[in-house]
Amino acid sequence: MRLKNWETELHTYFESCRATPFKWGEFDCCVFAAKCVEILTGENHYAAFDGRYRTERGSLIALKRYGTGELESTISKSLGEPVAPLLLGRGDIALMQTDGLLNQAVAVCWSGFLIQPGTHGLVHMPMQYAVRGWRVV
Repeated sequence: MRLKNWETELHTYFESCRATPFKWGEFDCCVFAAKCVEILTGENHYAAFDGRYRTERGSLIALKRYGTGELESTISKSLGEPVAPLLLGRGDIALMQTDGLLNQAVAVCWSGFLIQPGTHGLVHMPMQYAVRGWRVV
């Protein structure tokens, strides 16, 4: 269940990390999304991964050791079955296809955009980049 004032708290978090650059294991897409879910629900779904990797390759190893072996099913284990992107709303988590070893990234839905960490801080992507997602309830 979403906590009271989650929208205000989430917006405050976005503002606090607006210029924070991407860094594996500290401020990457999974760290960011997990913190957002924690703000919404009070539940930390990232604890098993915290401090376990510092590189993209390390994140793959962490997914194998502490998750299900891949990003989508690891998220599903915590948040339930994925849904179509058209069903996502503010604060929900989206999966996107990307380049790199993982070939996927997660983002947080907000006002018709996907928000995720980028090289120089948070970036906004169009919702059409989402291939599936999870309702955070």
